[in-house]
Amino acid sequence: MVSMVIKNILGTSRSKWYNWLFVAFAACLFVSCYEEGRILLSVNEKIDVSPDDSNIVYSFCDSSGCSIQEISIATGNSKKITPSDRINYICPRYSPDGRKILFLTYITDKGNSNRISIYNKKTSNIAHISTGLQYVTEASFSKDGIGIYFIALTFPKLTLLKSEPTFSYDIYFIDTLGKNLRRVTEFGARSISGVAFMNSGSAILTNVETFDKKYKFYQVPIAIGEQPIPFDAYFMDGTKVGYNFTFSPSISPDEKELVVASARILTRIDMQSRQAMTLYSSGETFVYSPRFFNASSKIAFTRDSLQAVPGQHPIAVARKIFIMDIPTRSIVECPLPKH
Repeated sequence: MVSMVIKNILGTSRSKWYNWLFVAFAACLFVSCYEEGRILLSVNEKIDVSPDDSNIVYSFCDSSGCSIQEISIATGNSKKITPSDRINYICPRYSPDGRKILFLTYITDKGNSNRISIYNKKTSNIAHISTGLQYVTEASFSKDGIGIYFIALTFPKLTLLKSEPTFSYDIYFIDTLGKNLRRVTEFGARSISGVAFMNSGSAILTNVETFDKKYKFYQVPIAIGEQPIPFDAYFMDGTKVGYNFTFSPSISPDEKELVVASARILTRIDMQSRQAMTLYSSGETFVYSPRFFNASSKIAFTRDSLQAVPGQHPIAVARKIFIMDIPTRSIVECPLPKH
């Protein structure tokens, strides 16, 4: 399996140097998910809740790759919507009307590591959009459903006279037909994690890491020419919310609250007062990808689970989906089918 992945990524001996970088990253990911000779089964960190609150879409990873699956919250019935072809399909997001599911397809095509794909639930067809950019890491439909905002890693041309970073992240836009590509931000960031839309569709909330390893949350206006606005929040004791390791922020349907996952904690932020409080602490394991339900006071998220290994510290061996009732703080595991 590993040799096949490397061959697909590299293609030919003339492949660019950053493909080797991607191979190194993939190897580290492979090792981190491998224990005592077997691949560990896991839900990928990014999930989404359907607009009618009936389903959750997620990416399930095993030894054959990662596939996109949709599960009914009420019945537990699951439908696999991508083939088992050793290609990784990850980071699913619903369209505003719930009729389509967007996700990333990790492949190698003339130097591109991945592309944006859209699944039509009515026809079961999958359309692929090539952005022409390297390494798309996350994508989401615009609020009107006719466009896509995505985070991409780009590699500038190198010269011997430049000492600039050899890569950077920014947010881009492309329509669902694969046209009208434009760059939305000029962060040139070391990393960007998460794209959450204001319900009006007027702005995006996102977390940015600079090359001096500083993290900052921004409200990014959709309108062309407007500058990002820093979004700072504070706990009751005056401590500023730290956004390092923040994954996929989520805004409540009434646009009054923001929830972010930062390491082992879900933090709840009042959008108007910027007052923050801890919504949930997992203890020893990481939490990811909070997603508000649209018509109830619930939130779905993913969390690592631990398994004790004799003579060693516990290691994360699986990632599962949980649903929290916010008023009562009660949490239930979303039962996934056996794989």
